[in-house]
Amino acid sequence: MPDSPHRDSNSVYQNEPEPAHPRAFLVDIWNEDTDTMEHAYYGVTAPDGKGGMARPINGSGFHSIRSAETFADRICGELVWV
Repeated sequence: MPDSPHRDSNSVYQNEPEPAHPRAFLVDIWNEDTDTMEHAYYGVTAPDGKGGMARPINGSGFHSIRSAETFADRICGELVWV
């Protein structure tokens, strides 16, 4: 297919735009008592992935976060996108 400055708006070769809604996530941490990974926090990020909040699964309160990745790293957990 020759290069063209005009793009077909229905082309299957164009990337879909990023979702314009928040993304939910879980953070799993290692439980030494059961020797398994367990969900410890759940949260949501802003549509651009920067900023958001996280809450513990068991407990109260919340954390204001810069990103889901940095939060998971800070608590030595594994990030799971939902």
